[in-house]
Amino acid sequence: MEYTRQSFSPEELVNTEKNGCLKINEEYQRGAEWTQSQMQGSIDSIYRKYPIPPVFSHQIRDKGLGGHQTIRYEIVNGQQRIRALADYHSGKFALLDAAIDKNPESRPSHLGRP
Repeated sequence: MEYTRQSFSPEELVNTEKNGCLKINEEYQRGAEWTQSQMQGSIDSIYRKYPIPPVFSHQIRDKGLGGHQTIRYEIVNGQQRIRALADYHSGKFALLDAAIDKNPESRPSHLGRP
């Protein structure tokens, strides 16, 4: 198997998931199993710039009407991390209290929320 390493910001992953181009393939991904505190811990790790495991996806190219090509991605590994990002970004949970930095200047802007 061949793979290409690419870097995406958390916001890019969330936006790609929101627009339907990043899908969970139930064949090789189990259901959502993280608790809210596990999701909060994941977001906390991103804020603290701790290394997190990579997300693996399978790129699928489809030809649509008029030969227009569309690209979508199926998540192979990293579903829980992407769900945590999407849920946090949409306001489904808050950060852990210890992760909240009172200085807005030092907050990472790439997550889109305080």
